[in-house]
Amino acid sequence: MEKTDGDSSPAHTSGMPVRFSRFVLHVFALSGLVLAQPVYSWISAQPQFLIAHGARGPELALVVAVLSFIFPLLLIAAVLPGRLLGR
Repeated sequence: MEKTDGDSSPAHTSGMPVRFSRFVLHVFALSGLVLAQPVYSWISAQPQFLIAHGARGPELALVVAVLSFIFPLLLIAAVLPGRLLGR
């Protein structure tokens, strides 16, 4: 019989990889909804802001990387020690 992590999907023997991957997915999804989407929406409504500040491709790629990847990874890194110590 397989061990489950509280729902109908099978989990690994400890359950940690499934719970951690869900945590990471939740952080990326929620930070995208709360932080990145409003900024992207504002930028798309105000493109003259980017033109006035002379933003080019590399700068835009950096903004996208920070909002979409680096910020969620920093949140995960900040919370991870507490999650590991709380076990």
